Amino acid sequence: MLVDPRRRGEGLGRALVQGIIEDVESSLTVDVVRLGVYEHNTVARDLYESLGFEVSSGPPRETVDRDGALWVSIEMELHVSV
Repeated sequence: MLVDPRRRGEGLGRALVQGIIEDVESSLTVDVVRLGVYEHNTVARDLYESLGFEVSSGPPRETVDRDGALWVSIEMELHVSV
């Protein structure tokens, strides 16, 4: 998910993720929501953690961007009521 830098801080990302969680909670077949986030993206991680997501126990994945910098992607998960 990307939010236009000019619109950041308006709660758009939170509203989107909350909407996804609400849809999943109404499902009878889904009990875990998982997402990937770059490890260094503390703003996104803080958002997801504030919504109840926790870092998964799986290993981090490494991704190289086009400038050759190493970006590490981690998985976060939220267990929802079914």
